[in-house]
Amino acid sequence: MVAKLIPIGVFTITMALGCAETVDSDIQTDLNEAFSAEDFSSNVDSAFQDCDSVYIATYHGTACCISGPTEARPGDIATYHYQINHNDPQMAWEIREGDISILAGHNAPTVTVQFGPSFTTGIVGCVGSGVKEGFRLECSDRCIVQMPL
Repeated sequence: MVAKLIPIGVFTITMALGCAETVDSDIQTDLNEAFSAEDFSSNVDSAFQDCDSVYIATYHGTACCISGPTEARPGDIATYHYQINHNDPQMAWEIREGDISILAGHNAPTVTVQFGPSFTTGIVGCVGSGVKEGFRLECSDRCIVQMPL
């Protein structure tokens, strides 16, 4: 019985290693092309969460990101934007922590929030999904917001 399983095991390992080299090579080629085509210089203020790098880092997977300010004061109004790298994006915004209220855009790509009078820190989050190859894939992200020092 063991003698029958050895060739199957060797074949399986050989196929897995052969496929992994091909996939890694293809991914590396795509990443090299993406990196060479991108300009990574940024004028974005450090108090802003940006999404550009998430699409390069997870080029072949599901990626999503919230962009928007990471600093706010009580009474401020801010907008956040959700992106996903698949078709037909659907999203649901949520306040995960803090004295923050959603003013508009509960199910839209861009949400407008207001920071309440007792705001010191909080989390703005979004659960979204997109369609890839006939399947709806879910992806969530968050932006941690705090008062400036």
